[in-house]
Amino acid sequence: MRGWTFVLSGVWWVLCAGSSTVLAQDDSTRAGDDASLSEATSKELGPLPDVGPEPVTRVEWDPRWRTAGLWDAVIVSTGAIIILSDDELELGGDSSDWKGPILWDDAVRDALRLEVSGDRETAGTISDLMMVGSLVHNILVDNLIVAWVIHGERKLAWQMSVMNAEAYAIALSLTSIVKAATARERPLVEECESDPGYSVDCDFLDRNRSFFSGHSSATAVGAGLLCAHHLNVPLYDDGPLDVGTCIMGIGLTMATGAMRIASDNHWATDVTAGHLVGFASGFLVPTLLYYNYYDDDDERTWNRQTLGATVLPAISERQVGVRLVGWLP
Repeated sequence: MRGWTFVLSGVWWVLCAGSSTVLAQDDSTRAGDDASLSEATSKELGPLPDVGPEPVTRVEWDPRWRTAGLWDAVIVSTGAIIILSDDELELGGDSSDWKGPILWDDAVRDALRLEVSGDRETAGTISDLMMVGSLVHNILVDNLIVAWVIHGERKLAWQMSVMNAEAYAIALSLTSIVKAATARERPLVEECESDPGYSVDCDFLDRNRSFFSGHSSATAVGAGLLCAHHLNVPLYDDGPLDVGTCIMGIGLTMATGAMRIASDNHWATDVTAGHLVGFASGFLVPTLLYYNYYDDDDERTWNRQTLGATVLPAISERQVGVRLVGWLP
């Protein structure tokens, strides 16, 4: 991962910056139209009851949502520096003091690890492709192709790109720091010591960076972003399809985690932690800091009425599944 994702996101950010003047003009025009409509409605129907902001019903950027600013740029830049400096992080040293399984690691490894070396290599390759596919989708598809090219919403595309970069910056920089600090030995290391041909990854330089799983973290960020974007903006103009996209994203990240265990690159607890950190960053950054953080008469407030529930991976000693968390309006 080494941060190439943020290089692409950074390039997109720079390209989009040139359109800021046009976007500002669009906002001004829309604000004037909205004000006129509101005034006409008030004259005809009288004052309307305060029922809170209504959810967006078409593909557009709601002017009440918070827009990206200086601190968001600082977060993205800091995260990118940490990720690009990943090779220099040696907080845990070359040796590992954390070896072996904990909690449900043994049981899940026995159930999912593939016995044949070629099969494990294939599982590792599949997990790589899943991670890359998740990254490409969140960098290019929903924001550039769907929001900008298809719907012509440049501001929405720009804000989504910033949210994506910020969520990845937080999750993947944290992943790099924790990996270096904990220096947990990968499960395949012990097998490689007795059988150097056990895996093509036996000479892997990151053999002591097992906790937590970067693949799981990256794909979980992607799943969280899919859910946050599609549950707040009807990007596909279809409620069930947008909800289905969120569910598919969660399924992809859980499958990626399973492949990391099957290839013997990670323990189950590595995958669980990666899923939780990644999804929390991918879902909460857009939801709490943008979509539900309203600018109201220069006073920013969270809109609790439209923030409902979300689905998180849930793994215990006896079961693997998902959990619905949140609150009712």
